[in-house]
Amino acid sequence: MMAMGGRSVDAVVVGGIGAGALNRLNAEGIVVYASMARTVKENLDLLGKGQLPQLSLNQVCQGHQGGCGHH
Repeated sequence: MMAMGGRSVDAVVVGGIGAGALNRLNAEGIVVYASMARTVKENLDLLGKGQLPQLSLNQVCQGHQGGCGHH
């Protein structure tokens, strides 16, 4: 995927995400990480140190019926 003035995106850090969005990003080769800090800078520091967990399908919302309990 291309974003931010044509620069390639290979990873994103999120506070929450659904299964469909995670699948789509992963299909595009984009790794999705869970936010663990309060600020963007803190999350980028953790990402650079390899300390953010990569999200998998069993950690995300599977649909809107009944809620997912993650938010």
